[in-house]
Amino acid sequence: MMPRPVKNKKELRAVTFDLYNTLLIGGPADNDTDISAQVFSNALHLDGMEMDEDSAAEMFATQFDRSKKDGFTYFERRIATFLDSHDFQVPDTSIQQYAQAIIQSWGPRWTLADDAIDVISVLKQNGIAVGLVTNFDHYPYVRELLTKWELDSLLDAIVISFEVRSDKPAPEIFLHALSSLRVAPEEALHVGDDIVDVEGALDVGMQALQIDHTGAVGSKGHVVGVPVIRTLSELTEHILL
Repeated sequence: MMPRPVKNKKELRAVTFDLYNTLLIGGPADNDTDISAQVFSNALHLDGMEMDEDSAAEMFATQFDRSKKDGFTYFERRIATFLDSHDFQVPDTSIQQYAQAIIQSWGPRWTLADDAIDVISVLKQNGIAVGLVTNFDHYPYVRELLTKWELDSLLDAIVISFEVRSDKPAPEIFLHALSSLRVAPEEALHVGDDIVDVEGALDVGMQALQIDHTGAVGSKGHVVGVPVIRTLSELTEHILL
């Protein structure tokens, strides 16, 4: 599919954003798994189950049944499946606590982009609705982050993959956002760092911009012909002309 040029404010009625590496900027991630495995291993130890950090790290690659509906988020289901495979029987509340502790350990390296609030505010002042479209397997944490960074009150639609049972680049997650914002695909623009953001948006007929805060877009893939911006502020230069 050939990418479409970015339209101006008279033609756009909505902009949707990815969350991680788009509205939020992360520090070095080299030791994320090590830290999370340590947190997980320590939590198991406190509950009387011994597992070294290397073994605990294997949980992040565990395959699990996404069709099962048992009150768990996908991330909690991954943990439960992993523990079952090691014959560890734990209550649901403990699994939920492990999930929260692990994900909270990622928090310190993420911060809100300096220009995020200003850009969203400018869009809304120009009559453009603003939404979030993010892939995340543990939706309560995303909700917490949005409250922490005071984004929840600014967003007209919040679409988290687990809640709609669809992950980018599948069309369903984008179509859900468009329906919530009450706009047609050609009236909306999606901004994200990953190729799944760009290709998913284009495939449903939306506009797309790829953002590259860190210079790492090349490692994630880039759709030829789609504009790349380095800051959120550059977005307004593309659409508010």
